[in-house]
Amino acid sequence: MTYQEMEHTMEFMLQHQATFEAHFQRSMDALLQHQAQFAAEMMQIKELGAQLAKSQVRMQNALADLAESHNELAESHKQLAKSQQATEERLRAVLKALERSFGGNGHGRKAS
Repeated sequence: MTYQEMEHTMEFMLQHQATFEAHFQRSMDALLQHQAQFAAEMMQIKELGAQLAKSQVRMQNALADLAESHNELAESHKQLAKSQQATEERLRAVLKALERSFGGNGHGRKAS
């Protein structure tokens, strides 16, 4: 190999090395940019996860409150039903007493 051929080969290798290094540097810059973007997106995901966890706690508390209100309403409904039944029984007793007092025909007392 002549000196010129060797020089030409070395120049070719240096040019390729320079091109490779430029491509490599652009790739590294892009990688670093993607890593920074990924880190920012991960931070957003973590924040959203924290917000979601807080929302879930609020929802669970609201459901617990709703269940408690439902139980209170059911108990109130039971008490109302008992009270209504007692009122109906008293009303029937009053109506029976009125029927005995005035007779069943609405014309006053029956002759004894």
